[in-house]
Amino acid sequence: MNLTSKRVLASLMAIVGLFAMSAKAELFQDTFEAAESWTTTLQGESPSVFYAIEGTLLKNYKSSYEDNAGWFQTFPNWEVTGGTDNSTIVAGTYDFTADSRPALIAVDAENNPITTTAQYLNLNTEGATITRNVNQTMAAPVYLDTMIKFAKSDEPPTLDGEYKLALYVNATSNLVVCSADANGAQQVSSETTMVIDPEQWYRLTIQAAFSEDMILPMYKVFVNGNQIVADGVCTYFDDATASDETWFVGCDPDDTFKSVSFRGTGALDDLTVTDQAPIHTAPTTMTITVSFDDDILDVYNGETLLTAAGGTATVESPAQLKVFAKDWYVIADPTATDATIADKATLGLGDLVTNVNFTATATASGAAVAIAADIIPEATVAPIGGVQQPVGKIAKWANGYKSVNEVLTGFADETSDLYNRYLMNITSDETAVPTLTIDAIEYTDAGAVITVVTNDANFDFADINGTLTVLAGSDLANLQAVDLDASAVVVNGAEATITVPAAAGNFIRAVVK
Repeated sequence: MNLTSKRVLASLMAIVGLFAMSAKAELFQDTFEAAESWTTTLQGESPSVFYAIEGTLLKNYKSSYEDNAGWFQTFPNWEVTGGTDNSTIVAGTYDFTADSRPALIAVDAENNPITTTAQYLNLNTEGATITRNVNQTMAAPVYLDTMIKFAKSDEPPTLDGEYKLALYVNATSNLVVCSADANGAQQVSSETTMVIDPEQWYRLTIQAAFSEDMILPMYKVFVNGNQIVADGVCTYFDDATASDETWFVGCDPDDTFKSVSFRGTGALDDLTVTDQAPIHTAPTTMTITVSFDDDILDVYNGETLLTAAGGTATVESPAQLKVFAKDWYVIADPTATDATIADKATLGLGDLVTNVNFTATATASGAAVAIAADIIPEATVAPIGGVQQPVGKIAKWANGYKSVNEVLTGFADETSDLYNRYLMNITSDETAVPTLTIDAIEYTDAGAVITVVTNDANFDFADINGTLTVLAGSDLANLQAVDLDASAVVVNGAEATITVPAAAGNFIRAVVK
């Protein structure tokens, strides 16, 4: 069946939003912005009658104007039926990054282009329907293009009178298209897979055409530039594209673009009806600047390893970031600016986070995520092998020397070579672990003063990870550690003196534990 686009359609509806609007053949457009030349009160009337200031009721919005002769003319833009409408012009800006906005050519009273987006229409029809009437037969195709913020309908709306197409969002947040069946004989409601967030703005574009073969109006619906399809979409051959195209069939066979209507709550901006095909740019790609030190962190975006040139890398939003700290480093909680962090999962030892995965999503331009890491603090202890270990000290000693796995396997027991290297703070496999020797014992009133030396003149007792300890007792086979206060031990490079109470025993041994 051929679809030749030659006539526009009668009514378009969206139940917010119930959405339908009309235009002249060349263009209709409204941004709900104030015109600067209308900032004075004319003949004692309220300024809100003449221009769109914050709080202006829709019924008063640009409803009168002064012609060149100084006479006031009435020009009601909107018709209210079925109740009292409380829709108002409100001040506010909003970010929209999914697609370009409608191409606006609005002008003020002096034909100056209106390019601001400081205001929009807040819909609150209180059961009424607001309509922009046109009632003009136009050459197809015709396009309705607008920014819209939908509100959910808990119950399917009642569609009054003749309409060709209606849109609303149901209780489960799905966009629903109300149209006709393939023959235009029966009204059908088609739930789409498009999930609408009532807190977000969307660009809604409707392409209207008339099939002379079918003698029916046809529609394509686009949200943020993507065509919306559903069970109610029919496939027809389109002469304009010489290919099969999918269209919704309009309920009313009339070939005129009559009106656009709204009912309910929501918001509206940049409303345009034109015979020029709207331009949809590719979805705006938002990026996130990720800052991190790639000397100590491996950061992946999905499966791609990032390189932090100058300390940062740029990724597209949303990004699935996987962060792995190099051995002996822990990751701080990532921070975000103009971005959200979600689905965060961490791995590590207790509070020591060594691996974190999360999704980062930009919420505005300039989005940034900072990931910091540092060596495990020296005072940190954590269970290793069921025993609380000074992992901060181990990290300081092992960083750049031994891996975590090498330490875990090398610290087999207190006699292992690697464990003794840690105690004596030796970070080179080329350097032997110093041995300790009691070089002298002098008895004083305070006890026995022993002098402990090593076989390495470059060794420094002040820089060990273990503790210089004295074992003493009357039984050489069963020596016990002596409880010494800090003043009892004096170190001087590779030599240390320790004052041991006489009661400790006859046998004395010095060790590092």
